[in-house]
Amino acid sequence: MGPHESSRITSLSPFSMESLLFNDLNIENKKTKEEYDFYRFLVADIHGIARCKIVTKSAYPRMSKKGPGIAWRTVVLSFDSFNNYELTRTDGKPCTDARLIVEQSVPRPLSWAGKGHSIAGIVCETWWGVDHQPQMACPRYMARRLCEQLESEFKLRILHASEMEFTIFNENRQPLFDEGSFYISQEFAFHEEELLSLSKMCENAGIPIETLQTEYGPGQIELVLKPEYGIEGADNEFLFKNAAKEMLQKPGQRSRCTFMSKPIKDKVGNGNHYNHSLWRVKDNGDVEDAMWDGSQQCKMTKTAQHWLAGILKHSPALAALCSPTVNCWRRLHVESGEHDIGTPDNITWGLESRDTMIRVIARGAGKGTYLENRSPGAAMNPYLGLAAMVAAGMDGIRNKLELPVEGPATNEFGKLPKSLDDALTALEEDKAMVEALGQEFVTWFNGAKRNEIESLKKYTQENGGDSFKAEMDFYSTWI
Repeated sequence: MGPHESSRITSLSPFSMESLLFNDLNIENKKTKEEYDFYRFLVADIHGIARCKIVTKSAYPRMSKKGPGIAWRTVVLSFDSFNNYELTRTDGKPCTDARLIVEQSVPRPLSWAGKGHSIAGIVCETWWGVDHQPQMACPRYMARRLCEQLESEFKLRILHASEMEFTIFNENRQPLFDEGSFYISQEFAFHEEELLSLSKMCENAGIPIETLQTEYGPGQIELVLKPEYGIEGADNEFLFKNAAKEMLQKPGQRSRCTFMSKPIKDKVGNGNHYNHSLWRVKDNGDVEDAMWDGSQQCKMTKTAQHWLAGILKHSPALAALCSPTVNCWRRLHVESGEHDIGTPDNITWGLESRDTMIRVIARGAGKGTYLENRSPGAAMNPYLGLAAMVAAGMDGIRNKLELPVEGPATNEFGKLPKSLDDALTALEEDKAMVEALGQEFVTWFNGAKRNEIESLKKYTQENGGDSFKAEMDFYSTWI
């Protein structure tokens, strides 16, 4: 995972950055902001679902500065209803209307949208409307804030990309193809028209896709995005997931494509292996590899060792953010002989080991030395995944945490929690993670997720006790 010049992070305002970032993005249709008919002001809620306001061409110049108003609970809305449980600001100020504010983001052409109208998408954050302060619970703001802290405190940037798996169904709610089609060109050819169109339109929107393939599971596709620094990488993953859901759905088949972590009960699940590396920022603004050290047995610098130790230590809390739905936990803690046995639940690491939770790939300075966290599920919100890794890694560096002995049998930090509810408790009790992520986010996130757990219990009762059917009905439309 080498550095990319297109991913510079600066302290410029979002508007002075526009020409810089816009020119860097791989966008074929380089319209100016006045040329689009409509604009989607997009924000990721805590689930990673894209919520938006449509802004007209005439209103865009003003809205790009002021931001359109939006309900202040937007980032914690449920899948199925408007949550009315009590929420407060940690600073004690009243909760008032919010606005969608453009921060370090530019218009991207959404060539699959509009049906004859040109539409641009702009990734936003939710800020309070009265005092113009960011909502601390906004996933994108939190991730961006932590990436900026990583650079200001440690002179480091995180370069990351996920292996993004999803499942496609046919009109009969059966997988689009059978299992056993892993890497088979003939199977991909059956579906290449829409998959290649998906890739091309994403590229036009500045979402750089590197590889596509049929995966092991039935109806399972994997795409890998080009690694990018910090918030830009999370923006790309957020936009890709939304684009795939939109482009692959058909009339009467809203749930045709899903990033559920376990969309088929007795088959392999969808993962979101999180690959990332660290790069040190030099005084002249260039970056250099902060991971590789051939003199160490583990082949990593002390900084990288401390970073990894922090992620291992805080993995119980991270599990709430990396496996954030009830359905995700069907992919974890499986018994021998069941599907997904390769999904790790022991909190371990190993050099070039696929049997550990975090695999260290060490191939030399600037030649692809990085970490692969194999535990996240496909339903992970990209912003929360980024925020989680940065928060935990910084704690490891700050406190110079020692890396435990490697290997799948090593179990110094135990296992991941047994359920989403247990993971939420682990997050609440992890003081370092709460401090890094912010009490407002943890309170709002945990409240929304516990509300989700109760809603699923209700849906399960309504489905005659069939919890898996309840999960499919609850999650698959939007996840």
